Amino acid sequence: MAELIENILDETDIQTLLEYIAVEDERSDIRPDVSSKHPRWDVDDWPQHIVEKGLNKLYPNGFVMEEITFQDTRIGLKPHTDNGSLPGTVGQTVMFCLHAEPSAETLFFNNYWQGWRHSGAFFTRQHWTPFQYKLPGKDGELVYVEDLRILHQGLLEGHEFPEFDVDSDFIKLVADTIKKRSLPRDEDIITDKETGFIQAGPRVNDYRTLSNYQPEAMFSEELHQKWLKDVPLEDLHGLTIDKILEWKKNEIYSWDREQVHCSTYQHSMKSMITIWLNKN
Repeated sequence: MAELIENILDETDIQTLLEYIAVEDERSDIRPDVSSKHPRWDVDDWPQHIVEKGLNKLYPNGFVMEEITFQDTRIGLKPHTDNGSLPGTVGQTVMFCLHAEPSAETLFFNNYWQGWRHSGAFFTRQHWTPFQYKLPGKDGELVYVEDLRILHQGLLEGHEFPEFDVDSDFIKLVADTIKKRSLPRDEDIITDKETGFIQAGPRVNDYRTLSNYQPEAMFSEELHQKWLKDVPLEDLHGLTIDKILEWKKNEIYSWDREQVHCSTYQHSMKSMITIWLNKN
């Protein structure tokens, strides 16, 4: 079950963390929809003391750090679980909410997945490939692309794509994104700035693997339109809502990694820290 811890960060802490995200370095992974940084605990030079202060309040008995990711993101993740827990531990996800425009929420379902993937798993009944993507269009809004490889081939052949400002930088952006999206999905691989640090988890379409799955239950169309209209309604049938947490920038949320959750669609940009750890 998701928990909310209030008044963890002050304004100075938040500003320091946002400034860290804004500076690109060797631990950055810059993409059209998400910019992220991936500092290593007790290795890299970053404001670890701020994060550690918050985690010590949350876990007074201690914790074992696995991975930490800073993100500026324009997109919302659809229903998924997080990195699988290490054997014999209680794996948790912790999120520091830093900023949202105009607002953001995280919706938690009363459904859990006990399967294990290093990168977690997304639940959908739709056809999916890693080459489905959204790229910035002429007006700055993200434009859905069914297959980046087909787009890239068309660009190389000189076809016109009026929705994009096409130049050599844009063609390189598409090629680089294809390279990053081509990496293995299911493995705990070592990555770097050249290949990217984030790989989307595998897609699971057998919802019977979820606890509390109700195959005959239809998800509310009203709730779908209010919170999740960027998620196909068909992908929500059989799931039930546990709670919806509205972001506030001085708060931390924590939950079991196995719990299914997703973003709502209200934000145009949000900044956060996501941490995967095991509590003692």
